[in-house]
Amino acid sequence: MGLFEVTTLVTITINIIVASVLGMTFFDYTIIQLSHDIYDGFNKVNEIVIFALFIGGLSHIMYKQGQKALHKLIDESNITKTKAEFVIAGIASMFTVLVANNTIAILLSGDIKA
Repeated sequence: MGLFEVTTLVTITINIIVASVLGMTFFDYTIIQLSHDIYDGFNKVNEIVIFALFIGGLSHIMYKQGQKALHKLIDESNITKTKAEFVIAGIASMFTVLVANNTIAILLSGDIKA
């Protein structure tokens, strides 16, 4: 669905509906079990929300601290669009290696623009 630029919330909603229909059609899965599973999912998402808020704050601090150096580097060098794409790919790869999680690497390097 990412190829069709469908938002994450719509994708998750469609997946829940399809999984629910398949479970009720082919297995012994009831609406009550579905509601319990959705409730359990909301309870377990608290840790992810706290982690995402922490990473978002850390990302903003890193962005603000590195903003002046990045602008100085861009002003002093002649960067084309292709070079900028390689720099962004390099930054994402660097964060992937350092953090060892691609999702966090994208969040941390997402605000850096060349």
